[in-house]
Amino acid sequence: MKTLTRITLAAATLLMTGTGCGEDKPAAVARPVAAVEPAPKAPVADEISIAPVPYVYNPNGMRDPFRAPDMETRRAEVVEANTCKRPLCEFNLDQLSLVAVVTGGPNPLAMLQDPQGRGFNVQRNSRVGNKDGRVTAIRRDEITITEYWTGPDGTKNPNHVSIKLRPDDEVAPVVDLVTGAEYR
Repeated sequence: MKTLTRITLAAATLLMTGTGCGEDKPAAVARPVAAVEPAPKAPVADEISIAPVPYVYNPNGMRDPFRAPDMETRRAEVVEANTCKRPLCEFNLDQLSLVAVVTGGPNPLAMLQDPQGRGFNVQRNSRVGNKDGRVTAIRRDEITITEYWTGPDGTKNPNHVSIKLRPDDEVAPVVDLVTGAEYR
């Protein structure tokens, strides 16, 4: 039985190698297909020639692809940080009055009063007023606030507003402490 199995295996191997090593048959020849002619175009009364429209990229309102995505939120935070949140920034400069000035040192101070009678201390570079003004100078009897406005040509122009110390309505008499005499 072993010999019969060996002979069968040998015959199968020869059969397979004999068919695998033969010459390749030529591929089937494709028959020529009849040429199909395109359908004739319907005649058009007026041929309209349309010029190609060049593509123009408009980046307005779109995110910059070369900037980090969180950069837009940072920019919004900077704008929000630049807005004044002090109560003194809610009023127009005409509504504020100068009550007191302390000069003589390197950092002079002034006190502004709002229409409700509340006082606010300011120094140089403090924000004042609803038009984003800043205190630029504090003198003995006045302070100067600079507001910037944009002109029609796009330039920033300064507007200097001075608020003078209000005069005392009634001067308190000077009293001599030794004699008790009043001097006007």
